[in-house]
Amino acid sequence: MRCIDRGGKGSNFEGGTRVPAFVAGGFLPLKQAGQIHNGLIAIADWHVTLCGLAGVDAKQGEPQAPSPLDGIDAWPWISGAQLHSDRRELVYDH
Repeated sequence: MRCIDRGGKGSNFEGGTRVPAFVAGGFLPLKQAGQIHNGLIAIADWHVTLCGLAGVDAKQGEPQAPSPLDGIDAWPWISGAQLHSDRRELVYDH
């Protein structure tokens, strides 16, 4: 069994795994200002969420697309309409 140095270059822990982010602007309900959400969100989720806010169905997509989007609309969680992220797992370093 090999011991992996947590935090070293080339490991899953080198960065980008837990990244702080913030949301601001006119769409965000005032009750959510300054709130901290601990949960999972992936870059594919941001794409689907922002498309939804723009009124675009990101999952409708192209009929010839190589694969369907696997993003989740995180707006209900970000906006405070639900308490937890719908994202339960991430495929990482496959």
